[in-house]
Amino acid sequence: MSVGGSGCTSGSDITNMATTTWIDKNSPIDVNGTISRFCFYTTNAVGYGVKFKIFRVNGSSLDFVGQTSIFTIYTDGSNTFEDTPISVQSGDYVAITTINYPNTNTDAVKSGQAQDSYVKSGDIVSNSLISSWGVYSTWGLNVYFSVAIGIYVDINKADDTGDGLGWATAKKTMKAGWDILNTMGTMHVASGNYSAQTGITYNKSWKLSPEDPNITGEKRVTVPPSV
Repeated sequence: MSVGGSGCTSGSDITNMATTTWIDKNSPIDVNGTISRFCFYTTNAVGYGVKFKIFRVNGSSLDFVGQTSIFTIYTDGSNTFEDTPISVQSGDYVAITTINYPNTNTDAVKSGQAQDSYVKSGDIVSNSLISSWGVYSTWGLNVYFSVAIGIYVDINKADDTGDGLGWATAKKTMKAGWDILNTMGTMHVASGNYSAQTGITYNKSWKLSPEDPNITGEKRVTVPPSV
């Protein structure tokens, strides 16, 4: 299994039991944010279902964080799905549960291959001991995702030199925040009138969260024009 980035690449299909949950233990998420877009690659599992899940290491336990709906693989190759965003933290794992796959041979550890996945039979939706999971080399399941991080904008800042990842380092202009905002990401914007700022081409899904880190009271944001 490989996780990360955005998009799918080809790979050989996985062989597994009918309903199994797989976690790539070597590829934890490395940022805080939300995930809403997943991509699954398969070569011959057309017509079967997949769920995407998030698990979090808690001492000796793998804690269940959340999951998507069931998606059906309709075509060979790349399948991209979007669902209600799931909040994630750095260190969390993306998992996939294969639903009603054919009963083929379980993918056992191959000689010389890294044991790179936690594997547990069933549609896992609860916390469980890490020791209760098997460890296998899956060498065929490709899952990709994009993490939409929150971007912060505050018209009271002097300029756009901050990285935009918190109020202390917020961008001054919404355009600067927009340029680094992931699709499905949230822009946290301090109350103010931004309409005189540089216009924005609003060409991706996003969420605007009017906030006010400076004062209490009404939270209202007037956005720049569309260009």
